[in-house]
Amino acid sequence: METIKNYLENMFKALPKTEEILRLKNELLLNMEEKYSELKSQGKTENEAIGIVISEFGNIDELLDEMDIDLTNKYEDKNENLKVVTLKEAEEYISLKKKASVLVSIGASLCLLGSALIILLQQLADDKIIFQAFSKNTQENLPVIFFFVFLVAAIALFIYSATLFEKYKYIDNGDFHIDDMTKSLLTKKRQESLISKKIAMIIGVCLCVLSPTAVLIGDMFGINGSNYGAFALLLIIAIAVFVFIRFGSTDRAYKKLLMINKYYTENKQSNKIIKATSRIIFSLATCVFLIWGLLFHGWSIQLQVFYLVLLLELIICSTKIHYTKLKHLTAIKI
Repeated sequence: METIKNYLENMFKALPKTEEILRLKNELLLNMEEKYSELKSQGKTENEAIGIVISEFGNIDELLDEMDIDLTNKYEDKNENLKVVTLKEAEEYISLKKKASVLVSIGASLCLLGSALIILLQQLADDKIIFQAFSKNTQENLPVIFFFVFLVAAIALFIYSATLFEKYKYIDNGDFHIDDMTKSLLTKKRQESLISKKIAMIIGVCLCVLSPTAVLIGDMFGINGSNYGAFALLLIIAIAVFVFIRFGSTDRAYKKLLMINKYYTENKQSNKIIKATSRIIFSLATCVFLIWGLLFHGWSIQLQVFYLVLLLELIICSTKIHYTKLKHLTAIKI
């Protein structure tokens, strides 16, 4: 039933909100719901009933003619230069997003694991468990070398994932159009995928909230235990980051395909600002990490740098989310 409502909403979205059109939409909704219930009582499956109801809906142009509304020129001017995305292309784009999200989530986790590895290996060396055959300088430098190996692997994954979408740049730029049937089907599929996303978000948030307990537990065993706890904290957060990116990217693909053109440019500009700010923050954090580590051998500061960067990133993302919601609600009221 929700699919039918979403289909009607999409069909009437661009039409003026006059009393006649609203009345027509409500009448159509009642008729379609009655037809849907009738088909269900005849033993039709949900998908079969929805397909029949939508197929019998008719052409939107015929409805516009009946209402004496001429929007032909408006539609042509709006969409004549936009590429039409078919259902197959949309599904391929979403499939690529899922693949890319795995690569990006692994890359992001590798960055955190590389930092965690510095703490773990240096503490194991201090406890005389590993690297005892090497000099003190070698013991300090080997963990950093492993960190850069992880970092290079992460960068390679980021670059490769970005190349997957060369043929779909027009979607990322918002230069596309999808028909109402495709939009309706994508809306239904997104609703089905939201269950797994919600579960993943709950797991990720719980892991982030519980992660500091690793440091607290480690602190019970002294200074050495604190370092092991810090390693466990970063490991837990790496898992949470993997979950967030892996399941969040798929929903963002659906949102991008279903985005209302009216808000697309504004959101795209907002995202550019957020991305640019994030790049500056992480670049500065990397400089502090490398300069302090190479000049003063203070690699342990990377944990404090990580906390600061994570806090700033959360503040920026939260601000962007609330701002977008506020603009959207304001637009709806208007």
